[in-house]
Amino acid sequence: MENVSIREYIESDLPYLREALVKLNDHIAAADPLRRIFTGEGFKELYTANMLELCERQKKKKFICESEGAAAGFTACVIVEYSSFDKLSYFGKIEGRIIEFFVEESHRGTGAAQALLKEAEDFF
Repeated sequence: MENVSIREYIESDLPYLREALVKLNDHIAAADPLRRIFTGEGFKELYTANMLELCERQKKKKFICESEGAAAGFTACVIVEYSSFDKLSYFGKIEGRIIEFFVEESHRGTGAAQALLKEAEDFF
């Protein structure tokens, strides 16, 4: 198991986040035989902005996993906020969602994913 650390996202992580989202999307698109997944020019800016906007609207956390001073992955988590009407039919106290999750291929199997998931669970 690799020595990894988890920290909260900071604004200077934005370039890494964009590139990681492109890698994640390319991986998903490669598995889609119908080619329904959008890739290409403008994707990383549009998708990253959309994900960050979603995080801003709800109680959120974004975590960066680092190994030897370099980014090894990230996760974006939100706690869903329900309207008073929704609460009439919702019995849970808190609903947490991982909206994005990515670990660099070179860091898979090293404990990076486990560390990110534990941080997300602690947040929820």
